[in-house]
Amino acid sequence: MRISKLSTVAALAVALAACGGGGAATGGATPTNAPAGATAGPGATPTEAAAAATPGDPKAVAAEMCTLFTVADLKAATTLDYGAGVADDYGSCTWDYPGPTSSDHSKIFAAIQDATLDYIKSTFGGGTALTVGGHAAYWNVLQDIGSIWVDVNGRLFVLSISPGTADSQASMVTLAGIAAPKL
Repeated sequence: MRISKLSTVAALAVALAACGGGGAATGGATPTNAPAGATAGPGATPTEAAAAATPGDPKAVAAEMCTLFTVADLKAATTLDYGAGVADDYGSCTWDYPGPTSSDHSKIFAAIQDATLDYIKSTFGGGTALTVGGHAAYWNVLQDIGSIWVDVNGRLFVLSISPGTADSQASMVTLAGIAAPKL
């Protein structure tokens, strides 16, 4: 059930990006000077491949999101043994902690949204304004999903955890602080 809630929030995030932000449903990557269809070449890291991809390519954005954290980063921030990130075709990456029981199952989801932080605050009221690594951020828990949005150099990074509680905030702030310098 928690997985379906995360999927619902992920779908909502994509819909908000499409409707509220006025851009691509994935939020798109920051435009590069690479021509359409350019590739980074053999041996390129996922981040290099993402940078060389067509601007707004959801698969490239997803690849970039999956490079943000190592399993050691996730363990240090959450104390849980999450698996490696899995990129999807829609511009996001998901890390899974299966847990010993279904009630212990947890997922972390990362994406870039084509929206402003002010729009997110007005849409998801009742959250907490924060600063992460010198960047404006916003934390909110909605329907058992905790999300932090960080405005990083004009890109709105969103990191969600399910289940999310008030106790999840410290972990998500730590992870967002790891991700921000990489974006």
